[in-house]
Amino acid sequence: MLTSKTEVNSRKASLRSRSATKPCSTSVRIRSSVGAPIKPITVPVLVIHGMKDTALNAAGHSGTWDYVTADTTILMIPNAGHWVQHDAQALVDRTVHDWLDARR
Repeated sequence: MLTSKTEVNSRKASLRSRSATKPCSTSVRIRSSVGAPIKPITVPVLVIHGMKDTALNAAGHSGTWDYVTADTTILMIPNAGHWVQHDAQALVDRTVHDWLDARR
């Protein structure tokens, strides 16, 4: 799990550097910006993004599923910004709750 802003930014940079033409598989090796191999993500992933976010571009999620070997859920919320959990609290709460319940 990525916990720090540095880890998140590092992961995003590495995702952008990989060719989007190759789907992720256990045989594909992704390299970080420093050349170290990065293993594909093998657990389910939930991404919730506010479309009015001016700090993170929604297009940055394009191809996310190419790096995850488990199910990937991306929820884009049109009227939410960078602080999506505040801008759309009820929807975010319900989505996370339902997403986790479905994986018990």
